[in-house]
Parts: sequence; C-alpha cells; structure tokens
Amino acid sequence: MQKESTVNLGFKEKGLKFLRKNALLMFLMVAVAVIAFSEKAFFTSVNLLNILRQITVAGIMVCGTCFVLVSGTIDLSVGGNLTLSLCTMAVLIPRIGLYPAMAVCILVAVACAAVNGILVSRVVANDGTPFIITFGTMTVMYAAALIITGGYNNKLPNDPVLGFFGKGMLGIVPFPVILFVIVMLVCQFVLTKTPFGRRVYFLGGNPEASRLSGIHIGKYRILGFSIEGACIGVAAIVLGSRVGSVIPSIGNPYDFDVLTMAIVGGVMLGGGRGNVFGAFVGTVVIGVLSNAMSLLNISDSTQEIVKGIIIVAAVWLDTYNKQKEREASS
Repeated sequence: MQKESTVNLGFKEKGLKFLRKNALLMFLMVAVAVIAFSEKAFFTSVNLLNILRQITVAGIMVCGTCFVLVSGTIDLSVGGNLTLSLCTMAVLIPRIGLYPAMAVCILVAVACAAVNGILVSRVVANDGTPFIITFGTMTVMYAAALIITGGYNNKLPNDPVLGFFGKGMLGIVPFPVILFVIVMLVCQFVLTKTPFGRRVYFLGGNPEASRLSGIHIGKYRILGFSIEGACIGVAAIVLGSRVGSVIPSIGNPYDFDVLTMAIVGGVMLGGGRGNVFGAFVGTVVIGVLSNAMSLLNISDSTQEIVKGIIIVAAVWLDTYNKQKEREASS
C-alpha cells in the first residue's frame, strides 16, 4: 500500500509540474478552439492554408531564435535584421542579378546576427544588457534599411524561382510550409542531437560552470546568433517572394511576434530550456490565435495588447516555476 501511494504521489507531482510548465500553452489552445468553433470561416481549406502561409516567415525565424534563447541571451533585432537583409536584396537585384542578391541577403542576415553575438558575448548575459544591445542594433538596422532604399518601396522582379519560395505549391502543400518544416527538423537535430547543441544548453543553464569547464562562451553565442541569422535570411527571401515588394518597415510585426511564439512554445528566457519542436507548437498556436482574432474583426492594436499580455504571463509563469523548482530542491 505504501509503495502504491508513493507511485500515485509521484504521478501527481509530475502532473502538477506538467500543468505548471504548460498552463499558458493549454489555456491558449483552449481559447483558440473556442474562437475557431465560433467562427464558421475558420475551418475552410482556404483559411487553413492561409494560416500555414502566414506562420512560415515567423516560424523559420523562431527556429533560429531558439539557439539564442537557449544559450541564455536574447535578440530583439530579428525584425530589423529581416528588413535590412531584404532591402539589401531588393536594391542589389538590378545591379548584380537575382540569385547573387539572394545569396547576399542571407550573408547580410548572418553578418548582422553575428555582430549581435560578438557584442552580447562581451557582456554578462543575465543582467539585461543583451536586451539593450539588440534593441540598439535593431534601431541601427531599420535606419540602415531606410538609407539604402531612400525610404521608397522597392518592387521585386516577377521571377518564377523567387515566386516559388513564397507562393509555390508542392501538391496541395505550400512550398514555404515545407521549407519551414525542413528548417525546423534541421534546427531541432542540431540543438538536441549534436555536441554543439548540448553545449548551448549547458551554457544557457549555467554560464559560469560552462566557463570553468573550458567552453568558449563567446564562440558558442556567436555561432548561435549566426544560425539565427541564416534562418532570418531564408525567411526574408520567403517574405519578399510572397509580398513582391519591400518597404523599410517590413519587419516591424516580427520584432516581438517571434519572441512571443518561442516563449509560448516553452523556450523561456534565462536559457537552458526549450527546444525547436516546442517553439513550433508556440508558432502554430500564436498564428492560429492571430488568424482567429482577425476573423472576428479584432483590431490590430487589440491583438498587440493580447500578445503583450501573453509575454508577461509567460515570463511570470516561468519565474513561478523556477521558484517552485528551487523549493523542491532545497
């Protein structure tokens, strides 16, 4: 009897721990289900395909952001990086051609992210300084995009290869969705199944122990940011292909959307926890929630308020879970 009660207690504790860690995600999933069933247009094939297309750009960037968050730091400049790399591509296409410009787009995104990694690696990642640094670089990137475009709308060429990145179909599945899934699988493998990924987790969980173990903190943070940059470059090409033109503020909606999706998916601030599959779930949930609110004619400003509340709730829940874990271990 004592053994049985101990087993039941263990299951109960695990159940409560699971509920604490996933409370926000489960709440959002219930909210999405209620909203979806209240709007008949939600379950149409056209709308479901539209949701899949809408989440691909942010979703690809979220995959890269996981490396930054898990390593124990943060990047607020993903929207600025997306804007600068895409504007660079648009300006260079008439000068060097489409395909070299696409390659430069990815290289610019990687370079901008690597600069963030270099700057962040010079400071203590848990004192809030990376927040300020990447906010500053975000401002620089938007300003640089404005300068190189002259503030004008730059149209992209009607090229079938470029168009396929954002609007192509493979059977009934949009190609951007397939690309998103490929990026997600590759990033999940690198983060969870390679020595590099294990060191990223270790670094995010305990930077001081990582340093004493001989792990080059700066090197791994720069590599993590660079992987994020590659994902941003790919996402920029997909976005440019889909919209067909570029303005110097095109990345604004993604600055906090990407962070929100990752946090909802369990990739929490502070480092050492979360994975790309969880971020994928967070991306889908936030994408569906945004779509449902749009179908219900909820204004963009109200949607931003909802997303802000979600971030605050997620951070509070993470702090609460950390406190409970400390109490359990003491």
